[in-house]
Amino acid sequence: MWTAIKGLAKGNEVMGWDFDIPHDPDDFRRCLLFYQQCNLTKADLNKVSEVFKWWKPFIDNWDELTRLFEEESPRENCPKLYKFIQKLIKEAKILAKRN
Repeated sequence: MWTAIKGLAKGNEVMGWDFDIPHDPDDFRRCLLFYQQCNLTKADLNKVSEVFKWWKPFIDNWDELTRLFEEESPRENCPKLYKFIQKLIKEAKILAKRN
């Protein structure tokens, strides 16, 4: 996320370890904490999906992901959030292949 927001990514990177999407609630928690601690905006998030196309489903659904996280976060596994993330991963993989 940071490389896209700061303009360090070129846009030709491939989906993978360094530029990957959240795969579970704990991954999303780290992204959300980054977003909150760095006082990022929706415009900053949009930069991420402009550079890393496979992030688009996550950025477009950021509010819903956040809502589910806040609703379920006291639980260990956050089943609704996990299920939603898995749906978004499928969409992201399709976008990554088009990249």
